[in-house]
Parts: sequence; C-alpha cells; structure tokens
Amino acid sequence: VYALVSGKLKSVHVELGDYVKQGQVLAVLQSSEVAGISNDVSIAESSVEMAKKNMETQKSLFEGNLATQQDYLSAQIEYKKAQSELNRARQVANITGASSAAYTLKAPISGYVIEKNISNNSEVRQDNNNALFTIADLSTVWIIANVYESDIANIRLGDEVTVKTLASPDKEYTGKIDKVYNVLDPANRTMQVRISMQNASGELKPEMFATIRVSAKPTGAILSIPAKAIVMDNSKQYVIVKKATGLEIREINLLRRIEDRAFISGLQE
Repeated sequence: VYALVSGKLKSVHVELGDYVKQGQVLAVLQSSEVAGISNDVSIAESSVEMAKKNMETQKSLFEGNLATQQDYLSAQIEYKKAQSELNRARQVANITGASSAAYTLKAPISGYVIEKNISNNSEVRQDNNNALFTIADLSTVWIIANVYESDIANIRLGDEVTVKTLASPDKEYTGKIDKVYNVLDPANRTMQVRISMQNASGELKPEMFATIRVSAKPTGAILSIPAKAIVMDNSKQYVIVKKATGLEIREINLLRRIEDRAFISGLQE
C-alpha cells in the first residue's frame, strides 16, 4: 500500500500483525496536495455555474435579437470547457480518494499486515519507494524450497510433498510442487521449487523455515542400509561387511539420506 500524495501522518489505525478487512482505514494523512485538489474541484464547480448562467443569458439575448449567434455559440463552448475541467478535477479527486485536506489509506484486500514502515507524525513523500503497508491474504501461501543440484533430476512438477516447520515439528502438512524454477542460484548451487499450500488455520506464517520431503517418482532401484551403519573416516564413508572369512571394510558412496535410511552405491545386496 503506497500513498498517492505526500503529507504528514495524522493517525495510524493498525499495527504489524493485525487482520484488516478490505476498505478498512489504515492511516490518515494531512496533505497540502489534497487541499489543492479539493480547491480545484471547488473552483471548477464555480466556473461551471458561471458558464451556465452566462450561456442562459446569451441564449435569452439571442432569442430577443440582442446578441449574435456567435456570442451564444461562444457561451456554449465556454460552458462545455468548464464542465470538462470539472470532470477532470473530480477524476483526480477520485483517484486519490481524498477530501478536504485529509488523505485516507485503505486496505485494498482483506488479510494480515505483514509490513509497516510508518509511525504517527512522520512525513510521507511521493518519491519514497518503500511501501507504507504490506497486506497479505494468508489463506493460501507459497513455500519456496531449495533443491540441491544432485537431486534436480528427481524433482518433477506435480510431485507430492510433506512439510514440517520448526514451529510445529510434530505436524506434517501435505502439498504438491506447482512450479519448478529451472535456474540455479550460482551462490549456493540450488534450484528453487514452489509449493502452494492451503492455510485456513493460519499456522503457516511468512518467513518461516520448513523442511520439505518430496515423494519423487522412482527412477530405479537404489540399495539402502541403516544410516547408523556408516562409519566416517578422513571425509570418506565406510561400512563393515560380515563375511564367512571375517570382517571387511568397504568404502561406499552416500547418495542421499532420509531419516534413518542411507541410500548408497558400492555394495551388493
């Protein structure tokens, strides 16, 4: 929500995190620009009245042969010009939605105030690029997930996911990947995917951290072992294999780990 005019804040009616309804007043500004717009409307209304009376006078004089047709036509043109100027002034006033010297900021949608960058008695300028308020309808939210480069081949549009948040680690939310951003971030070598989630209860909030588990379509059989069986040594992974002749140390390649299972290569079933 931006201000269409500059001015000084008279009052702020909402705080960060408040729920607002569409059309609810967020703040009121005192603005000299609005006062000027209101003055333009008043002057234009007076000009229309004067032009109308002059046109009616010229019409009476023309009908009584006391004025020329040119005088009457000129009065009609001036009346139409005055009406056009009044319409322009009223349209400008409607765009700002202001009256007198007060400009009212109203919520364009129903939702939560998730950003607030103003306070009472502060100045608001038109060249300020920062939004005064940001309002979000959180009934549906987006979760943006980072996919590691090694997992990109396994991610597809429409894959089902389960979501866990730090706020509610024991609760799972379900959704689907509805957009894949086919571009890698050069800084962390990840690709982003978007998951749309219903959030009627309001439990999912902006800027939360979440862990996403994707139920990817199978691309082939991968051997898995208990994750606790892996031994780390000198940045490499090993397992101990029991054979008839005794125990052997085998180096393996860890492909991925999901909960208590490790998916590997380097061993036979």
